[in-house]
Amino acid sequence: MKIRSNTLFAKARNISVPVQPYNYRAALVLCQDPKTTSGRMAEVIGADYGLTLRLFTTVYSAFFSLERKDILSIRYMVVLLGMLNLYNIIIKAPTLTKDEENIVIIYLGTGLLVSFLARRLADVSGLDTDKAEVCGMLQNIGEVAAAISVPKIVKASLLPDSFVIMRRRFSRACSGYNPRRLGVQLVRHWNLPGLVKMAITPEDFDLNSIAEGERNIIKLVSLLNDLIKEILSRRALKSHVESICLDLCDMLRLKRTELDHELFAAVSDIETKCPIFHKNLKKIGILDRLLAL
Repeated sequence: MKIRSNTLFAKARNISVPVQPYNYRAALVLCQDPKTTSGRMAEVIGADYGLTLRLFTTVYSAFFSLERKDILSIRYMVVLLGMLNLYNIIIKAPTLTKDEENIVIIYLGTGLLVSFLARRLADVSGLDTDKAEVCGMLQNIGEVAAAISVPKIVKASLLPDSFVIMRRRFSRACSGYNPRRLGVQLVRHWNLPGLVKMAITPEDFDLNSIAEGERNIIKLVSLLNDLIKEILSRRALKSHVESICLDLCDMLRLKRTELDHELFAAVSDIETKCPIFHKNLKKIGILDRLLAL
């Protein structure tokens, strides 16, 4: 199966990322509660890939035409939009069903896992947690979009016995596009912050040209992405995994025991806030392999 690049992009840019039913209901209830705080609403949205992406694409759409292009705080966006606008955004979102492609759930789940890890590690290291959370989640938007748009091509492009997409095989079927390139094109089309684009393809940018805090966030997200990809391959080399963990400890100035504690806490968070994705990540063994590092 092959598809033209313009057809792939047309399909991908119009995707509707599904929302967890629990978060969908919780967000709608909060929108109608006059006592709801922006912090509580941001917590529900930040625990859901579909709601977060929907929020960002709305805020950065031509309708709002913001002059600022660097907002990465979900809480700030909640205040900016107001509960009525949020309600109208959320109620149109599709909810996750049992018939959803398993591969879509895996990529949504790994995006959330990296987001939870990035936020926790940013918090203990004094980095901007809001930026780390959003960049951690959306760094794999190309994979999510591809899995929703062309699931058969994604499945045919996987490494044997893994969920890692082989870029060359995927690009041969998609006229030169690979998931990362697709992700960058989507970020550009949706007019999302440049920092998100850097999180997707950090190798394409001169990170020394940005502020140290943002540079460290991109490095953090990249290392976490490498760690999850290594574990997803099911053929992870212990030496590679250990090297990534040591790089994380060095960059964040954490002891290895502290890193292990945060990994465990992030897995606990995803179990509590994202049970559907926790179940599926547990099923394929990624959580057990992460905690066994």
